[in-house]
Amino acid sequence: MDQLRALRLFSKVAVLGSFQRVAVDEGITAQAVGKSIRQLEDHLGVRVLHRTTRRCSLTQEGQSLLDLTRTPLDELARALNIVNATSLQVVGPLRVSAAPSARAVLAEPIARFCERHPRVRIELVTANAFTDTVDQQVDVGFRSGHQPRGDLVARRLFAVRQRLCAAPSYLARHGTPDSIEALRQHRCTGFRDSQSGKLWPWDLPGAGAFDPDPVFCTNDPESEVALVRAGMGIGLLDDITAAGDLQAGRLVVVLPEVRPADLGFHMYYPSRKRLPQRTRAFIDFMAAQLSDTA
Repeated sequence: MDQLRALRLFSKVAVLGSFQRVAVDEGITAQAVGKSIRQLEDHLGVRVLHRTTRRCSLTQEGQSLLDLTRTPLDELARALNIVNATSLQVVGPLRVSAAPSARAVLAEPIARFCERHPRVRIELVTANAFTDTVDQQVDVGFRSGHQPRGDLVARRLFAVRQRLCAAPSYLARHGTPDSIEALRQHRCTGFRDSQSGKLWPWDLPGAGAFDPDPVFCTNDPESEVALVRAGMGIGLLDDITAAGDLQAGRLVVVLPEVRPADLGFHMYYPSRKRLPQRTRAFIDFMAAQLSDTA
């Protein structure tokens, strides 16, 4: 028995005095109303209504039940109305997850969203590991790489280019490879997937899955860029994390004619259904700002 539903229907019968009038008001049958009341009486072990062919009236126990439940039911209805009204407004807290390196991509769009919707309060949680939306109470997450796995909605926003990069100091010491075969003789760095625990293979055209034997590996893109910049070896780096060092000449592209497979920048969230309006507005806004197909 749905006790809350039974109490709500009982309260309406007490006010309207008829199963049929309650049924019309609720959009159900009079039989369904009567069944709910009978289940309530069976549960309580007493009758709460006197029934005639035309009208219902409260028993003494029914009057006591009505007196005890009227205020809580009214408060519950008020609470439900408040939550429903809030869910239809772009207002309230929003918890967002992203890798630290994504802040350069997300900062301006988030600032514009907050300017447009000043009653939304955003908390940005940064972590390189994939953030579980349920355990960490995350509303929307962003990640570069392969599409996030799991029971969630994932949307690719744009392609993220990868390049083979090295520091000028490393190339001065070890030379510049002129082919993929020559690349096999060089010191390389690697990236370890936080979800699977596996090293990402280098998907290089003409070489298939090129598996480097890294002298250094990490699950943190910024740490990998820092070590490549320090002359550790050649790394397969993404444009989001390495862009500043490439522009400044602290890193250079190795084998520029080789175009490694692109990654994706993804937005993900738990479900398409029953999202608060603030979450839906944020998803739509960020997709419009960042999607290369918008």
